Amino acid sequence: MDEWIEQIKCVGVYIILGEMLLHLVPGKEYEKYFRFILDLSAVAIIFVPLLAGGLPGTGNARDASLQVESVLAEEVNDFEENYNVHLQNIQENIAKKMNGEGTAE
Repeated sequence: MDEWIEQIKCVGVYIILGEMLLHLVPGKEYEKYFRFILDLSAVAIIFVPLLAGGLPGTGNARDASLQVESVLAEEVNDFEENYNVHLQNIQENIAKKMNGEGTAE
């Protein structure tokens, strides 16, 4: 139940800040578009946890978020490994060209 209250607080703060920004938008012709995006994203904030794996307060939502977190961590690690391999290849190619080994192409 506490997770539901936290979710409602987040949506409330988001809507209040969005309404504040709505008043800062110059011109009224963009107001309907801005309000549409604001409302659509507020609905997304409410329903994404439900679609991610169950009701807040149950183990399903928590498990789903942990699974997403572990997949993201895996992707970051893969990216770092690939980045390091490519960086090393680039450094080796630069060193070869600096030594004159790669100019006979």
